[in-house]
Amino acid sequence: MDLHALKGKNILFFLVKNFGSYNLIVDKLESYGANVIHYDERPANNNFTKGILRVAPNLIKNNIIQYYNSILKDLDNIELDYVLVIRGEVVPAFFKKN
Repeated sequence: MDLHALKGKNILFFLVKNFGSYNLIVDKLESYGANVIHYDERPANNNFTKGILRVAPNLIKNNIIQYYNSILKDLDNIELDYVLVIRGEVVPAFFKKN
């Protein structure tokens, strides 16, 4: 794919926001002219949430659903061209269908 073809495209991007890789990827996509709408893949990025997501994600299932529903609401009037998910440990099935 010619990355210059991303110019003017809307990309929804999910990645755990840690270290510098997140900003590097967003900056690179934007350098090709893409409009990057980015969210942390997790509903929260604190140690408690990270642990619960790995051990017993059902304990915060409602938080996950609420988080992704709020993202859908944010995106209500935006036509997406691409969705980029790196790792995708938390993205619920209902969100993938929308």
